[in-house]
Amino acid sequence: MQTWEPDLAPPSNLPYAPFRTRADFEQAKIFVHHNCTDTMIDDQLRLNQKAPQAGEPSAQTMKNAREMHKILAEAGEYQDTSAVSFLYCLQGFNDAYPKA
Repeated sequence: MQTWEPDLAPPSNLPYAPFRTRADFEQAKIFVHHNCTDTMIDDQLRLNQKAPQAGEPSAQTMKNAREMHKILAEAGEYQDTSAVSFLYCLQGFNDAYPKA
């Protein structure tokens, strides 16, 4: 009797296996924990892989959701953001930085 064995990679001693890097492992862990859709995963990974444009800071500076909400709230103090959706604001950004 012949049995079929799937093509599995040999076990790894790396704590983040089967992922190639710890960063990949940790990002996947977040995606799974939050039940992200494939579209959300693709968008986040594409953003993570983008090289900074000339003259831009080289890394993301926001540390957490609280900081993001604070930035958006402070922007609302100086301009009326009540009639503008966040997605509309990003439309120009998406045009400037099209998906790869």
